[in-house]
Formats: sequence, structure tokens, C-alpha cells
Amino acid sequence: MSVSNPGGAQSPADRLVEELLEIHRLHRSDTAKRRHSELYRHLDKSLQSLDPADADSTLREISGKLRQRDADGNSEVAPSGESERLKAEVARLEAQVLQLLKENEALKQQPSSATAGADDGLPRIREGLSRFLRRDEVPVDALGLPDDDGRFFELVRELLRFALDFEMMGVNPLLKEIEVDSMKGMDTQMWTDLQQNVRDRFRECLDGKEGSVDSLRDILNHNTRFFMYLNLSYHDAIQKGTQSMLTELEHQAILQEHKQLLGHDYGAAWKRMTGIYDDLTSRPARDLWEQFFLPPFRDKLSAYLEKSGKR
Repeated sequence: MSVSNPGGAQSPADRLVEELLEIHRLHRSDTAKRRHSELYRHLDKSLQSLDPADADSTLREISGKLRQRDADGNSEVAPSGESERLKAEVARLEAQVLQLLKENEALKQQPSSATAGADDGLPRIREGLSRFLRRDEVPVDALGLPDDDGRFFELVRELLRFALDFEMMGVNPLLKEIEVDSMKGMDTQMWTDLQQNVRDRFRECLDGKEGSVDSLRDILNHNTRFFMYLNLSYHDAIQKGTQSMLTELEHQAILQEHKQLLGHDYGAAWKRMTGIYDDLTSRPARDLWEQFFLPPFRDKLSAYLEKSGKR
């Protein structure tokens, strides 16, 4: 709702008082709750457009002017029969102004206390996370942090633990087990070095190494995409592995193997096909996976990982 702004040189406080009284006139037929809401909303919106220091002084000035109007009985602005109601509104509005003054005072104190907390707690938070990466999980109480900083430290530590476990106990072991190209031939020492590299990436960020955050972000994005690649590779392996297994029972190929000069040895061909079927149905599932499904799965996953960037 727009309110007319009377001409002449007016201070922000004078202008706001006139606007508030005009809003009161426009909404005098509304409920007290609706009228009060409109008054407060306009006051709050107007103060947000001022500098914090100006808003503070304006609030104090408005409070004084409203108090003066209350003392004067508002006779110059209240229609007949409205004086008492407007007087109550002015008193209520002044209470809201005083509440805003208290909020302003609290906000003015907030930056200094927040800065002090950051200066105090951040080095200890960084040290606690660095020790965690060195496998020295220090209790939060031992860091001597304020309660809020302590909770923040625990949050970051658990997120860090998840990121480490995701790669060190989820992604890398799976890649090693299925022996994708990037993990082939990896011995125990190489595996240990790889796991340490994972921790070092995070420690470099804590130490402020240039480019470390961008590098870590790339790895985390890659790990996030990994399970999408894993799912796609699995579906591809199921399709190709099933086709490969059914090829073992291809009757035309079996007949060709038992072709004779004057036809086919159907008895031998049938015996061969039932023998293949019995072998496939009696073999452990792991054997079938390794023979028919693992090769296309590994190839597809390696291709995805190669396309998305080397690990």
C-alpha cells in the first residue's frame, strides 16, 4: 500500500509519523489486529530502507513524537469518537517501536561477539579436524570450545567422516575388488598410499593450500557420480551377461558342431545342449557372475570413469 508523502522539508521521523497516522485512518474500520499489522508492517519496511544508525535515531524520534501525540490527546488527527481508540493505537505502536529499538541494540552487539567467537574458535576447530585426519580423534571437550562452536565442530567432523568413509570404505574398495583399469595391479603399499592421499586432500584444504578446495570439489563430484555410473554399468552387465549366457545354449551353433556328411547327429547335439544347461544351472552364482557379467560390468564402469576424468 502506498501512502502519500506531504511536501515540505520533513525529517524521516516526521514523515513516518504522518504515514502511520494516515494508515490508521485508512484502516480504522478494520479489526484492531489487522490495523495494527498494517501499521507495524509499514514501519518495519520503512526502517529497512535506512542505514542502521539512521534507523536507530529515527525510531527514537518516532517514539518521542508518538508519546507527545498521546499526551496531546490526538485531537488534531482523530475524528469525533475516535480519540480514545487512536490513543490506544498510538500507545501500542510506541511499544512496537521500543521493541524494534531493543532488536536494533542486540543486532549492533552481534557482529563483535560473532567475530570474537570466530577468532577464538576457528584455530581450535581446524586443529581438531587436522588431528582427526591423523587418526587422533580428540574429544570436543578437550578443544575448550564454546557450546555453539563445539556443535559446529562435531557437525563438520561427522561430515568429514562420511566423506572419508564414502571414498575409503565404499568407492575405492569396490573399484579394487572389480579391478577396473585404475586399480589393476595395486599392491598393499599402493593401497595404503591411496588411502593416505584421501586424507591428505582434506588436510591440504585445512592448511589453506592453493587450489586444494577446487581439487577436493572435483573429487567429491566424481564420487557423487560414481554410484550413478555403478547403477548404469550394472544394468548394462545384466543385459550383456544374459545374452552371453544364452548364447551358450544357441542350438544352431551346437548343431553346427555336430554336422555330419549326410546331416546332423541330433542325439549328440541334444546331449551336448542338455550338458551345457545342467552345467549352467548347477554352478555357483559367483562363477556365473565372474564369467558372464563381470567383464561387461568392468568394461562399462571403466569407460564411464575414464570419460569423467581419471581418479
